[in-house]
Amino acid sequence: NNDNNDDHIPNHEEDELEDQLDTTLRAAASTMANVLNNLGVVHEMKGDYHDAMNSFRDALDAYRTLCHRYENAGDGDVDRTVSNILQMGIAMRSNDRRGELHSEADELAMQTKGWLQSDHPNVCTQLRMERLNILICALDLETESLGRNHPAVGFTLLK
Repeated sequence: NNDNNDDHIPNHEEDELEDQLDTTLRAAASTMANVLNNLGVVHEMKGDYHDAMNSFRDALDAYRTLCHRYENAGDGDVDRTVSNILQMGIAMRSNDRRGELHSEADELAMQTKGWLQSDHPNVCTQLRMERLNILICALDLETESLGRNHPAVGFTLLK
């Protein structure tokens, strides 16, 4: 009497295979979450804050649901992703104001060029000082909302 018992995997081996599969799937999901987080950083560097936020949130969702990895549990990858989400929220809230400040500074630079050939050097100096004050405000806001190592901070310093 053959009940195909010869083809059946014993329970302990089946459990072991399931554990191996689960470990492999979690490792793949962790890699995917890391890629999503890194993609968010790329979007952020390009100034695509909404896409960055979506990538960071997708990464955190993958960590939580697929990997069973959570924030504040000593997991640096997950904590970094949470930090990125928080930082991106700050960046998104300040984005319009930062743009306004840069537009004001650009307008003052254009006005300064218009006065360069005039006989009123004090006007140029005054315009430059106004522009410098605006750029300092922009720099402070960028440093606070994006972090001091963000490329936008470097671009502001070059202005």
